[in-house]
Amino acid sequence: MDVGRRNSTLQSILSHGGQSALSCNKKIHRHLVIEIYQGHFLMLEMSVGEMLSQLRSLTLGKSDICNSIGAISYRDCKLILTDFKQIPNIESRTGCIIVTMPPVVSIITKDHIYVIAKEELNLDNFLSRLCEITKFTSTGSLNDTILENIEANYLPDYDKNVTLLALECCISVALEHLKQDVNDVQREFEEIKSRLRIKMPYNVIMDGLHSLKQPIGNTQEKVGAFARIFCDIVNDTADIAKFELINNDTLETDPTMSLNGKCASQVNRDLEILFEYFDQEVAQYAIEMRTLVLAVQDLESHISINLSFARNQLLRLDLMCNVICSGFTFGACISGIFGMNLKNAMENSVSAFVVITSVVVLCCILPMFFIRILFKRNRI
Repeated sequence: MDVGRRNSTLQSILSHGGQSALSCNKKIHRHLVIEIYQGHFLMLEMSVGEMLSQLRSLTLGKSDICNSIGAISYRDCKLILTDFKQIPNIESRTGCIIVTMPPVVSIITKDHIYVIAKEELNLDNFLSRLCEITKFTSTGSLNDTILENIEANYLPDYDKNVTLLALECCISVALEHLKQDVNDVQREFEEIKSRLRIKMPYNVIMDGLHSLKQPIGNTQEKVGAFARIFCDIVNDTADIAKFELINNDTLETDPTMSLNGKCASQVNRDLEILFEYFDQEVAQYAIEMRTLVLAVQDLESHISINLSFARNQLLRLDLMCNVICSGFTFGACISGIFGMNLKNAMENSVSAFVVITSVVVLCCILPMFFIRILFKRNRI
């Protein structure tokens, strides 16, 4: 009896455990990852663990994964595949480069490129460019014949390895989206300035400026994050050497080698020039954003000054109207006091009644007309 009960209990535990494992399996969140290899791309649905194991098999091979220094980790894959807002960054790991420059999120190895699909990313153009880079090679190098066959404007005249070309392509696409964001906020600001030229009411212009502040702040923050990335890389030669996977293999066993200046002479000059160029481009975007912020502040100051001037004019007009009304009130009181017992021949005249009534109605209409002109002139 005890043995039978024990077996039934064990079966129930195993069945519940299998159901719980199956439910956990269903809860694993998968992401759309595009693998590019030898000119072809393959769309995969991968979890964080699957992506980590595949990347480690490509970058580390048969080496000891547990003791490898600088290898890609679970945390890296988790940050790459996260659905939340990502911090722009470019990092080097053993055998791979992680590019996180939203909307471009990719991992570059010697012969494979992995791209994380994003809604705001134009995948057609991006994937075609990466496929052209990896089309003729799986070893990570391009020769003269390949450079002649590849017809792409973004490829320079000198030889570069595939990782460098892929890194250039990823950063270029990210900066294209950044430039588009900068152009969008600049275009919206020009539309608001055009409202000022056609003399629209100031409240409409101020509402447009207020709604534009958040996009400008977000774009300026994004440009600043990109600028910090390239500034940190350009100012440290050792960091530049890490992004060339040929040198990266020599550093995986001794990460302190990048600090003693031995690899400073091994830095790829093309890679250094590439990062300097991107640093200058992002710096130009930062200047444009600072200029745009100053232009918005100047426009707000201009509108505030004009509103203050219009307010002063209205106060003067209000004072003048009060004085005139006081005079009319005083005159009406005097005429009422001294004219109550006086006889007037025009009391029985119809024409006099029509003239006086017309004058009174005209005096009521004219102030409304002048006030409307004043409001339109001062954009109130």
